[in-house]
Amino acid sequence: MEKGARLTQASPSAGRLSAGMGIHFTGDTESYYIKVKASYTFTIPSISFDALRTRPLLNTDVGKVSTGVNGKIHPKDKQPQWYSLTSKDKEYLINTYLSRYPELTLSAIPDIVELISNGKGQEITLPSVYSKPVKDDNFFTIRFIIENKPYWIESDKVLHLKGQDGQLTSSISYWNNFPLSFDSRSPSIQEKTRTTVCYPRAVSLSLLAREGLIAIDEEKAKWVQVTALDEQTFPIQGWVNIKQNVQAHIKLVSPWHWTGFETIEEKATVGELSDKLGKNNVAKLDLADYTPAMRALHQILTGTLIYSTQRKKDLPPPTFTDSNLKEGLRRSWTAEQIGHLLVRYESEWYADAALSKWNEIDELFEEEKRQQKALIEEGLDNLGITRPYQRDFAMEKVDEAHEHVKSNWQREKEERIKPSLWWQQVAQAQAQVQNQTTSTEQSDADTNSPKLTNLSTDGKAWFIHPIAMIDYFNVRSTEIIFPLKVKPINNFDMQFGKKFNWTKNDNQTMFGSNRSGGKRKHAGRDLYTEPNAEIVAVCDGVVLDIRDFYCKTHQITVKHHTNSGREFIIRYGEVDKSSIKNLKVGDSVKQGAILAKTGKLLNNDDTPLMVLSGKIIYMLHLEYYSGESGLDLKKPLSNKANKPYERRKDLLDPLELLKQGYRNSFGADPQ
Repeated sequence: MEKGARLTQASPSAGRLSAGMGIHFTGDTESYYIKVKASYTFTIPSISFDALRTRPLLNTDVGKVSTGVNGKIHPKDKQPQWYSLTSKDKEYLINTYLSRYPELTLSAIPDIVELISNGKGQEITLPSVYSKPVKDDNFFTIRFIIENKPYWIESDKVLHLKGQDGQLTSSISYWNNFPLSFDSRSPSIQEKTRTTVCYPRAVSLSLLAREGLIAIDEEKAKWVQVTALDEQTFPIQGWVNIKQNVQAHIKLVSPWHWTGFETIEEKATVGELSDKLGKNNVAKLDLADYTPAMRALHQILTGTLIYSTQRKKDLPPPTFTDSNLKEGLRRSWTAEQIGHLLVRYESEWYADAALSKWNEIDELFEEEKRQQKALIEEGLDNLGITRPYQRDFAMEKVDEAHEHVKSNWQREKEERIKPSLWWQQVAQAQAQVQNQTTSTEQSDADTNSPKLTNLSTDGKAWFIHPIAMIDYFNVRSTEIIFPLKVKPINNFDMQFGKKFNWTKNDNQTMFGSNRSGGKRKHAGRDLYTEPNAEIVAVCDGVVLDIRDFYCKTHQITVKHHTNSGREFIIRYGEVDKSSIKNLKVGDSVKQGAILAKTGKLLNNDDTPLMVLSGKIIYMLHLEYYSGESGLDLKKPLSNKANKPYERRKDLLDPLELLKQGYRNSFGADPQ
C-alpha cells in the first residue's frame, strides 16, 4: 500500500437474518463475505393439507433394486415428496412468520416446496441439517429455498456450520449485494481523512488468508482487509482491491520486494556533514542546504508529525534537531521508516594515513569558538558587564575550554580512529586474492570454495539497519497461540475431558451455558488447569484494564492485534490476583508473554467454590470481543442491562479463536 491509497468500507447491511433460518451455501465458504441462499422450514395447519397436491420427487432410484459390490441394494423405504402451495398457504406463511423473517416476501415463496412431514401418522422423516419436522398431527411441515434472492453474509458468523448447509444460531447481518465497491462520489474531508493511507505498508497475502481477511466478489476479484495509519498516525482499517491496475496506490509485489525501503547516496564529507548538523541543531541551516540523508530524515519526521506543531502558515517546516530524531526513534512507525533508509556513504573505517577527512573537523573548532564567544558577549551585554578585564576573563575561559577539546580530539584521532582504519588493508588483500592465477581460480571452483566479494577501494558501501532488516524478513506465521502453555485438564484427552470438554456445547464450560439459575448466560469458555498454570498473551497487544472479577479472582483485559492487522479484545478472567506482577494498564505485551496464572473461585469464607472429584479447580475464563463496539473500554465490557450475557454487544464465542491457537501451540486439532 502506497501513500494515498484509499480504504473501502463495507456498505450498510440491508437487514438481519433471524436465528433458526436455514443457510444454503452457494460458493466459496472461505471468503470473508460469502454468498448464501435462505432456506425456510415452516409449519401449516393440517386442516389446509391436500394430499392431491403432493407428488414424489423425480428420483429414479426410489423403489428400485440394484446390484452393488456387496450384493443387492434394496429400495428406500420412504420417498421424498413435493407439495404445491396455494395463494392462501402463502398468505398464511407471510402473516404468521413475517415478524420473525421480515426479509421474506410473498412473491419470493415458490409454488412448489418440499414436504417434510404431513403430520398424519404417515410422517416422512428426511435427513435434514435444518429444522426437524414438527411431530404434531395438527400441522404439516414444508421447506423451500429462495433461489432468486441470494444474500451476502460474514463467514465468521457461521463458523459453527464448517461450510456445510445448516441453521443460524443467532441473528446476523446480511447484504443483498456484495458489500464492497468503489464509491464514485467525492468523499467529504472527514471521510477522506478516515480512509486515506498516509504511510506505506506491505502486508502478506498468505497471512491475511490464514486470518480469513480476504473477500472475493461476484467478478472473482479479491479484496483484503488491512490496517494502516492516517495522517495523525492513528490506525485505520478497511478494504483494498488487489486486482492488478484496479485501485490506485495498491500493488502486488514479490515477497522479496523491499517495500518501503529507500536508497540514498550521501556525498557529503565528514567535515561537511558535521558542519551542517551543527548548524542545523541551532536552526542556522536552510532546508535547501540539507544533505540527501538529512533531507530524507526531515521528510520522515515532518511526515509523522514529530515537530509539525512548530509549523506556521505559509512558512516551510522548521529544521529538525537531534531531540526530534530521538523522539522519532521512540515511535515504532517512525523508527521503522528511519530503519528502512539504505544509505551509501564513505565508511568511518576508511581514510588515508594522514587522516585527511577527519582533519576537516579541525577547522570547525575555530568557527564553533567564534560562535560561542559571540553568544557570551551578547550575554555580557545584556547583564551590563562592560569592564574589559571581566570580558577578557570570560573569553580566556572559552579559549581554554576549546584548547582542551581540540587536544582531546587530536588524541581521539591518533589513539582510536587511526588504529580502527582496517578498510584499506582488507580491500588491498582482497585485490591480491582477485589477481591470483587462472589455475588457482579453477581449482577453487572445482572445490566449491566461496569467492570473496571485494570491498570498494574508495571506502564507500551501503549501510543497512540490521534490526530493521531482520524485522522485515522475520514474518511470524503464527497469528494466534493458545492462552495456556499447557493443555487444559478439561481437554478431550485429559482428566475432565469427558464431562467438561471446553470444545463442546453440552456442559457448564461452554459459551452460553446457564448461570445464576438461568438468569444470565456464560460469556466465555472455561479452561480448567492444575494450580497456577501460566497464562500467556495470544498475540501482541496493549493492556486496557486490570481489576477484580468473580469470586475473589482478577481479570486482565488486552486489546490484541495480529501481524495481519486483525484487532480484537480478550478478557482473561478468573486469574490469580497475586500472580499479576509488573503489569499495568497501558503496557505493551508480546505474543507468549506471561500475563498471570490461573486462579480458583472462592466463597465468602475463602473455601474453594469449584471442587470436582475431590480436586480444586483452577481455571482461565476467556471472553472474546470483536471490537465492533470499540477497541477501547469507553463502552464497558460488562453491562447487566444487555441480556442474556450481561456483556457488551460485540461479545462472541471464543471457540474458533481458541481452536486456532490450540492448533498453532500443540500441532493438532482439539476434539
